[in-house]
Amino acid sequence: MPTASAVLADVADIARRGGAPPPPPFLYTGERRLRDIGRFEGCFYLRLTTVDEEGVLGKVFTILGEHGISIASCIQKDPHGENLVHVVLMTHEALESSLRAALARIDALDAITEPTHVIRRLQE
Repeated sequence: MPTASAVLADVADIARRGGAPPPPPFLYTGERRLRDIGRFEGCFYLRLTTVDEEGVLGKVFTILGEHGISIASCIQKDPHGENLVHVVLMTHEALESSLRAALARIDALDAITEPTHVIRRLQE
């Protein structure tokens, strides 16, 4: 954990000051503001673990649609253990803030058995 924390701190420092190398001995000449992550627009990979019953995907897709999030693809994996399935979604471009608002509602559904896993797809 200490190494991960140090790496993350270094990445944040670089993001604040831009790409220029720091003058020795690591004195920074200015701060850069980081962009609000909620304004990030991109595609997302989602993995939901749900109870295997009718209507669950309909509820999930309705919530995503109400938040302006369009689905690029959807795969439902075979049942996983005790009547559970993994649903893997890829979205079209969407705002992170809209996705997070939708996921708060989705994860609160009785049929969702664990928090949704989210990965941002990096743009080419």
